[in-house]
Amino acid sequence: MRFRWILLSTVIFGLLVGPLIKDIPGFVVIALGNYTVQTRLWQAVFVFIILLLFFILLYHLFARMWNSAGRLKSWSGGRRWKRARLSTIKGMIALSEGDWKNAEKLLTSAVPNSETQLINFLAAAQAAQAQKEDARRDDYLRQAHLVEPNAEIAIGLTQSQLQLNHGQYEQALASLTHLKNIAPKHAHVLMLLQKLYRHLGDWQRFLDIVPELKKNSCLTEDELTKYQYLAWERLLIRDANNGGIEALHSRWLQIPKDIRKNVKLLSCYAELLIENGGDFEAEKILNTGIRKYQDEKLLYLYGKVKAEDAVKQLAFVEGLGKKFTGNVTWLLSAGRLSLNKKLWGKAKAYLEQAIELKPSSEIYQELARAYEELGEDELAKKCYSEGLEQAIKKSEMRLIH
Repeated sequence: MRFRWILLSTVIFGLLVGPLIKDIPGFVVIALGNYTVQTRLWQAVFVFIILLLFFILLYHLFARMWNSAGRLKSWSGGRRWKRARLSTIKGMIALSEGDWKNAEKLLTSAVPNSETQLINFLAAAQAAQAQKEDARRDDYLRQAHLVEPNAEIAIGLTQSQLQLNHGQYEQALASLTHLKNIAPKHAHVLMLLQKLYRHLGDWQRFLDIVPELKKNSCLTEDELTKYQYLAWERLLIRDANNGGIEALHSRWLQIPKDIRKNVKLLSCYAELLIENGGDFEAEKILNTGIRKYQDEKLLYLYGKVKAEDAVKQLAFVEGLGKKFTGNVTWLLSAGRLSLNKKLWGKAKAYLEQAIELKPSSEIYQELARAYEELGEDELAKKCYSEGLEQAIKKSEMRLIH
């Protein structure tokens, strides 16, 4: 449109100005080598205008051809982009529906013209793993890194999660350790790492990252507390099994004082002490713990301790009668300690009351001992038989659950 106005303006200008310049005197001489061209001034101006119009026309012709080619290219590229976008959407839908093979095909076919190549490759890696094609999965992850080198954290997290889901724990550990080195405070890296440490039973490393987990709020306070207690408990058991009572005692001193107050952890430590011959220390810890917490598990363990002063030990338990009135654990512990002091009649009385409240194979076994010492062999045999039945029932219940 603009070109037409220029052309029309030029023609009008020529019509108006032409008669005026026709009568202007003067000549234009052009010398080129041995050739000389002479023409009147108005003729030279006319030729100049014609040439100017020609070049303007030629410019607009090339401009239109260039724009047409650009529009054609843009139109063609737009169609390819739309097809890639549609394939990506269909691929993601297939992935969510569990159609792994089709999802992988759609997602990878869209890559050349996709504006979301990173997403295509990461989603294709998930589809490949679902088909147990680890080699293709790893190849897609490598290609994802090539198209988006700055997305190392996102790619690494996807890789780690896929490795965890596939049971490749050593590879996942290597991937997450690398990510932690380059992003030590990344919350999701820490979340996956603590999950992996717990699965591998690497409780020391779990405890090492507890401050970071707490700072980044990766776990709720209750979860973090629960896992800390579990970690210390497993470490106590491991050290007791591997290094005996010295290693056990050393580990206990490493536990923060506020965590040592946990009744479950305290009972674990006391039980391990008893199993490893540390009855003297166990008796002191349990005595203090029972007074403070009045916990049944601590009382149960106290009944198993072989204290230096058995009389004092029994007197302490019997003194708890008012606090544990009608409690099976208290009756069992009192009966067991009475047996240790060879007070057969007293032991029989405590254990018979316990049986009436809640029969168990353990109580039957202790009561059978009392009956044997009192010469009541038939009752002893009956107790052993009942105790065996109780043990079988308990085993069956464990299998069911």
